[in-house]
Amino acid sequence: MRKTRAQRRREARMQEVARLRAKGWSLRQIAERLDISHETVRGDLAKSSNSTVANLTKPVKNVTRESDTTNVIQLNRRAQ
Repeated sequence: MRKTRAQRRREARMQEVARLRAKGWSLRQIAERLDISHETVRGDLAKSSNSTVANLTKPVKNVTRESDTTNVIQLNRRAQ
C-alpha cells in the first residue's frame, strides 16, 4: 500500500524530531524549530519507531561525537 503525502510528511517530521532530541534539544526548542506544538513533539517521540531515541526522557547535554550519543542512549536504556 502506498503512503499518502501526509503520511510521508509525518514520518519525515518524526525523524527530524528524533534527530534533534538525540542532539540534546528540548521539546520546546524542537517545537519552535519545526513550528509545531511541544505536545506534538512529545507524541512523535512516544510513537517513534526508533525506540532508543524515544526512550530518552531528558535531552542529551554536551555530546560532541556520534559515538557519545550511542553511549548516552545505552546508559539511558540500562537505567530504565
